[in-house]
Amino acid sequence: MMKVINKFVLGIFLFISINYVMAIEEPKYRVIDKEGAYEVRQYAPKLIAEVVVEGSRDEASNKGFRLIAAFIFGENQAVSSTDSEKIAMTVPVTVDSPKEPQKIAMTAPVLIEGVNESNQWRITFVMPSKCPNCGSKLRAMSEGDVDIRCPNSQSCPAQVVERLFYIGSRSALDIDVLGYEAATALLADKLVTDEGDLFALTLKDLGKSDFFTKKDGSRSVIADRFVAGLELAKTRPLWRILVALSIRHVGPTSAQALANKFGSITNIQKASAQELADIDGVGGVIADAIVEWFDIDWHKQIIKKWEKAGVSLVDAPKANIKQTLAGLTIVVTGSLNDFKRDEITEAITSRGGKASASVSSKTDFVVAGEAAGSKLDKAQELGITILDEAGFKVLLEKGIN
Repeated sequence: MMKVINKFVLGIFLFISINYVMAIEEPKYRVIDKEGAYEVRQYAPKLIAEVVVEGSRDEASNKGFRLIAAFIFGENQAVSSTDSEKIAMTVPVTVDSPKEPQKIAMTAPVLIEGVNESNQWRITFVMPSKCPNCGSKLRAMSEGDVDIRCPNSQSCPAQVVERLFYIGSRSALDIDVLGYEAATALLADKLVTDEGDLFALTLKDLGKSDFFTKKDGSRSVIADRFVAGLELAKTRPLWRILVALSIRHVGPTSAQALANKFGSITNIQKASAQELADIDGVGGVIADAIVEWFDIDWHKQIIKKWEKAGVSLVDAPKANIKQTLAGLTIVVTGSLNDFKRDEITEAITSRGGKASASVSSKTDFVVAGEAAGSKLDKAQELGITILDEAGFKVLLEKGIN
């Protein structure tokens, strides 16, 4: 979807407010020819995101723009719940045409180009070269990566806010009040420099922020709720702490496998890549990402600060749960009434089973809830035993004997 281009662009440039212009990274170019208000420009090579769609010009421009926007806004390489990343949209979109450029009503020049005289159109987005939030030069983070990212993960304001927001989400530690606005206020009002400072916050600290105070300067009720939420989050299970650290590729399934095997952050940190990779549900890619994460000094500081603030980095002793699902692989599709998604995985793994995301010949049971999708169809094709929610509860309690 992304490639480097180096071509001549003939465009009509729209004049917009100075405030907006300041937010746009303008591609470098040299003027080849000029006549009146028109210029023929040669632009330097740029990285682009590109998609080809079918339909009329208007239909194609609308559909193509949505596809590229979805890619830029995070629907890319979703290896796990923490892996997809937003890319700042700060430069022009172009839609190329087979015969001549045509302007579409937008705030930047747009061109349309058909493909092979067919009913297809190529939509192109020129990727920025610098992070619009911190100014760092964007680059591929690993050899072979196609996507480009801001490398300033420690202090780029946009990345810090996103991580704080994710920590507060239901997918991680489910902290009351800690949404996007609160995360933005914490950083803007200098109450935190990164997520390492989060759990040391006090009511006195929050009094320095307008977000957590009333108009008369007194403490708002949301400040009390937030501090209470932080205290509760300190006692979350170890696997949720792991998810909250935003380690690349580590989602609920792999986090629970790690917590069940090692029992503490310290033990995970000491484990070799091979020891991590050997765990069912982890594998080599995730293992390498974990080792790399713990090798970074400021990540180590987050762990130290959280521990000092009272965050539990050790799994609490589990009750003696009967291993009714030992050796079984179970896939759950659709929604269940009495289980949240994370609770389903925990219910399976705590009883010795494997919670899988895909159906295969190795799957023992498929639990089908409301709005079950293609996984149910595949289970039926393979002749795998299908359970409803009631049957799932019986399986958890009694196993297959």
